Amino acid sequence: MASGIQGKKKVKAGEWEMNLAAVEAAGGKCGERGTLKFTPNAKARDTNNLRLLQIVKLVDASTGGDYNWSGGEARRNNAMTTEDKSKGVEGGFFVDHSAAAASPRSKKGDAAVSPYYRDYWPNTSSSQDGHKKGANIQGASLWDFPGWSQDSTFRFETAAKGADNGYIYGTVKWQFEISGSKIKNESWSAHDGQSATFDAAVDQFDEVYKNPGASTAP
Repeated sequence: MASGIQGKKKVKAGEWEMNLAAVEAAGGKCGERGTLKFTPNAKARDTNNLRLLQIVKLVDASTGGDYNWSGGEARRNNAMTTEDKSKGVEGGFFVDHSAAAASPRSKKGDAAVSPYYRDYWPNTSSSQDGHKKGANIQGASLWDFPGWSQDSTFRFETAAKGADNGYIYGTVKWQFEISGSKIKNESWSAHDGQSATFDAAVDQFDEVYKNPGASTAP
C-alpha cells in the first residue's frame, strides 16, 4: 500500500512540507494528490513575492520514452530539455504549465509568459503565493494531482523562487511510479539550490515562448 509523499525537510533558507496522498483507482486516474509548501525562515533574504516553479518529466511505460503530448498541450514537447551529460542536464523535463493557455510572444511589447505554476492552476482555496518581509513570513504552496490511468513514471523538481529578486530559496525533487493501478517507488528530497536540469528547462521554456532575453525574443 502506497503511503503518499509526506513530511517536512529543512534547507538553509527554510522548510519544505509535503502533503501528497497516493490515489490508487483501478481503471481510473492514479497518482499523488495534495500540496507542496515552502516556508522561509528568519535568516532568508526578503522577497515580496515568493512563488513555486515546477518542472516535470513523464515517462510512458508502454514506450519507455517521454510522453508525447498532443492537442493543445503539444508545445510541451518543444519545451523539453535535451540531455547533456557534460552539463548534468537530463532530457525530457519541461516547465509544468498549460501550453493550451499560453502563447509565444509576437512583439517586443508583449508581457513575458509566466513559468509559475499558480498562474495556470491557482487553486486559491488550497494554495497561495508567499513572502518574507523581515519577521512577516508567509509560505508559498501549490496544489497538484499528477497522475494517469496507465503505467508511467512522474518526476518533478519544484523550486521556491522570489519572483521579484530571482533568488532560489530551495528545491524539492519528488517522484513516483504507476504500475497496475498501484503507486510505488515514492521518494522525495530537499535541496538548497536547483539542478542544471531545472535551469535548462526554464531556459528552454523562455526560448519556446520567446521571453525577453531569449535568442528567439522579438
